[in-house]
Amino acid sequence: IIDKGMTQGIELGSPVVDDSGVLGQVTRVHPLVSEVTLVIDRELAIPVLNVRTGARSVAYGDPSIGGNGLELRFMGSNSDLQVGDLLTTSGVDGVYPPGLPVAKISKIERAESAFAKIYCAPQALVSSARHVMVVTPVSSQIPPRPEPPAAAPPKKKASK
Repeated sequence: IIDKGMTQGIELGSPVVDDSGVLGQVTRVHPLVSEVTLVIDRELAIPVLNVRTGARSVAYGDPSIGGNGLELRFMGSNSDLQVGDLLTTSGVDGVYPPGLPVAKISKIERAESAFAKIYCAPQALVSSARHVMVVTPVSSQIPPRPEPPAAAPPKKKASK
């Protein structure tokens, strides 16, 4: 819960960051307070970019990993990933601006299956953040799509 709400201009879906990285997203807005869903919540997914390789993926909250973690799902066992790789927001979702630190890869389990299990540690202080910044969603900064031109009225056939 943060101490700012509708009266201070907080919008539903706004990204929330601390000085270390992405903390979560505003999921409920009340007049004086707002609720933030943390990146470690299993209901939250963030499109990420591996800074070292440029590969895109989606980080899902996974609180079962030591109480506060994320995981990359559906990454092939032969993916070019290393422990310590930094994952940042990719900016493709229209919510988070690109380049905000999200997590670092902390453990990779390459099994005989097609997919590896990739565990990540969040960069933000998810359990002890005291000061946060609410960012305007990227989608609200994009101008609206222009209206298509009006269709011309059908021409009358000339009579002879």
